[in-house]
Amino acid sequence: MIKINLRKFYCKCGCNNELKYTNNWRWAGVPNYIQGHNGRGKKPWNTGLTKENSKGLKKMSKSKKGCKQSVESNKKRAIALKGRKPWNIGLTKENNLSVKHMAESKKGRKGNKGYIWTKEQRENVAKLRKGRNVWNQNLTEKDKEKYAGSLHRLSKTKLELWQNPEFAKKMIKSWKLQPNKPELLLQSILQELYQNDFKYVGDGEVIIAGKCPDFINVNGKKQIIELYGDYWHRNDNPEDRIKIFEPYGYKTLVIWERELKDVNKVKEKIREFSTL
Repeated sequence: MIKINLRKFYCKCGCNNELKYTNNWRWAGVPNYIQGHNGRGKKPWNTGLTKENSKGLKKMSKSKKGCKQSVESNKKRAIALKGRKPWNIGLTKENNLSVKHMAESKKGRKGNKGYIWTKEQRENVAKLRKGRNVWNQNLTEKDKEKYAGSLHRLSKTKLELWQNPEFAKKMIKSWKLQPNKPELLLQSILQELYQNDFKYVGDGEVIIAGKCPDFINVNGKKQIIELYGDYWHRNDNPEDRIKIFEPYGYKTLVIWERELKDVNKVKEKIREFSTL
């Protein structure tokens, strides 16, 4: 048996993590860094370089201008990647250092909700975004003429599609909407006042003129009750929604989220509306 002297070796990037022995050490020698640590602290080669002060970047930008991947290249890439297994199958924090470092770097994240930003990070992002406009606000006259037709066509076709009840119902159903807390509170009030008279249809069950009402009377009366959130509907006029449903014979009552703080007033408002 050949005895191997397994001295402890540490990563030279400054993280003070111990290098894990592998069979590659026998022929390649002891590495200086843990995999992925050799670039730590180094700046990217193109920092501070622009097309104006670097010939290399200028050539790269010219060569890539107008380049688009062909259908054939996309097909070849799809065939090449087909059947490949993910690199981390069977790897855990205990048996792989890279997985361990990834897990440590992601501490503080809440599943699919994303990274929790600090106050400093939020302030920095706010400073960067301050003064930015929407892409189509600062267009020149030529650009406006170029894009105006396509934008108008897009908005027109979308409006026409949403007028189709089947399309609107299909789209809203795909969102898998459920009643939020204010809607649940209003639902309980309606059940208390008029049991089984009003039904929650905000999940896309009923579509009228491309719009999805929140509650609708299911016992013969053409009545709709809409709940407006203080934030999401802050710029909306309730009269606009009332006018949308009027041609179809529906009477509409709009209740604001802030009104739910006084349940008795909301009940009086609903009673008055039900007698109409």
